[in-house]
Amino acid sequence: MRQSTKSILSLTAAAFLLYLSFRKLDPRLIWESISTANPFYLFLAVILNAFHYLPRAIRWRWLLRPFKTGIRLLSLLTTTFIGFLISWIFPGRLGEIVRPVLLARKEDLPVSGALATIVLERILDAATVVILFAAAMFWVPSGPMAGGLAKIIDPMYRAGKYAAIAALILFPILVVLFLSRHRLMKAFKFYPGRSGRGWRATLVRWGNDFVIGFRGLVSPERLSLVLLYSIGLWILIGLNTWLVLRAFHIQSSFMATFLFLPLPVLGIAVPTPGGVGSFEILCRWGMETLFGAPPHEAIAAAVTLHFVSLVPVLLFGSASIWKQGISLRGLTGKQDGIGKDRTVIGEKTG
Repeated sequence: MRQSTKSILSLTAAAFLLYLSFRKLDPRLIWESISTANPFYLFLAVILNAFHYLPRAIRWRWLLRPFKTGIRLLSLLTTTFIGFLISWIFPGRLGEIVRPVLLARKEDLPVSGALATIVLERILDAATVVILFAAAMFWVPSGPMAGGLAKIIDPMYRAGKYAAIAALILFPILVVLFLSRHRLMKAFKFYPGRSGRGWRATLVRWGNDFVIGFRGLVSPERLSLVLLYSIGLWILIGLNTWLVLRAFHIQSSFMATFLFLPLPVLGIAVPTPGGVGSFEILCRWGMETLFGAPPHEAIAAAVTLHFVSLVPVLLFGSASIWKQGISLRGLTGKQDGIGKDRTVIGEKTG
């Protein structure tokens, strides 16, 4: 499917979801909620949202240690901001590919290994959100929130059941592939291209680097540090979310925020540009269901929460792109550099 077709479909889906989010709501009431929000809480939310990228970058450096030690923190931060900004602009979470590819070029890393760490990041993020959600269950009060929580847990339970079935099918396959990786690579090397050229040799090299990328969590010390940074950055995200709720006078304890947090995470994961539309509709539903927020107040808080998460990415991502002289022209086109462990991003000339 061509990139232009993907973009049209993604924008159409975002527009439709936004329509569902705002339908039957009075714009005047929405604007009134936004205009009466506490600006101090929103300012703190923006600061915390920007600050959470620091433990995210440090965690990434630990995951990349099997390939290289002493990676510059500034490189990790700038490429992270650029990647998140690209995911906001283009559909399909394109930034998740651009980010490791760009860092691989800057720090002389194997692209496949850097991509493996992004997979690990997503696994760690999902696991951390689930852990915090489970911990927050102990702080759920009886009364209205308990009923709202049941409405949220039920669909999550059904989704988890299907995910568990998929995991039961995929896990044995992955174990067999991991245990047989040396035989598979050796078999590939018997074909033409064992000298280091050709698609078979490239596949062997990428497969080996990808496996090495997952060795970043073998060490108990490294695993503990990575989990610590994961919990820390998601606590900051939870605090940022709680401040936005407080700004809109939505009653929620800090721990109850982690019962709500899986919804914006799912919203961002939808492959519209920046999760636009899906983020709003899920956050509105969660705020109404869990916290009893009026519809106009819930959608106003949802839009603001989304904007708060965009501000640091827009500022620092744009500044990083400008300072490094990166052109976005080649991002959506096919480049032959990836197969040679080079980036798809072109630099400005002249």
